[in-house]
Amino acid sequence: MAFTERFTRTTGESLYELWHSDCHRRCRSQLIGHVTLACQFDPYKVTRRTLSKRDVNSTIAHLISDIEQTNSPFLARSAAASFLNKQSGRLSSLHKIHKRGIMDECCYTKSCSWEEYAEFCHSHNRRPAYRDTQCYP
Repeated sequence: MAFTERFTRTTGESLYELWHSDCHRRCRSQLIGHVTLACQFDPYKVTRRTLSKRDVNSTIAHLISDIEQTNSPFLARSAAASFLNKQSGRLSSLHKIHKRGIMDECCYTKSCSWEEYAEFCHSHNRRPAYRDTQCYP
């Protein structure tokens, strides 16, 4: 049975069991395919709520009212910090610690569960998984 079919037919507790115990060792193009499937069917995926124009306007109006109340041309520190992205607080790429990649983990070293493949998804945020994987070298 194809992986896509297995994921679409499995639900609830059975899906989580499959997600943490179905192990595969994949390399190169097969690895990319597995990560793509894991990202698509990830049961821990967090979907983002997009801000409506009304929400954005409300936030901006709140910030402007704060400026008017203080009679200062500058934003409060907390208001200014809200415009910074999450990346700005991290170390630059020159100072990052080198981590082992997915090829080391799921191709050379051991087989990986779907959960471990999904950890390499960069297209969405994920809730933490509180189960242990059942894949061993």
